[in-house]
Amino acid sequence: MLIRKTYSPPEAHKESVRERLAASVIAGNLTAEELLRSYYTLVYAQTRNFQESGRRLGVDGRTVKSRVDEELLSEFGRTK
Repeated sequence: MLIRKTYSPPEAHKESVRERLAASVIAGNLTAEELLRSYYTLVYAQTRNFQESGRRLGVDGRTVKSRVDEELLSEFGRTK
């Protein structure tokens, strides 16, 4: 029933970057390097600290810094 003489259909669910990453992992569509870069970026996006990310990942913070994907990181930033 129209009350305002217009109809705005609900927006389709837009897949988040985390959902896309999970789907790629499940499907096995990532190389080992892409998987590592994505995971390091995900952890860094949560902590915003290279040393803390390194501690969580069991590597040096400089390793995290060298593997963070800036493009993917900007996508994580847009989802918050």
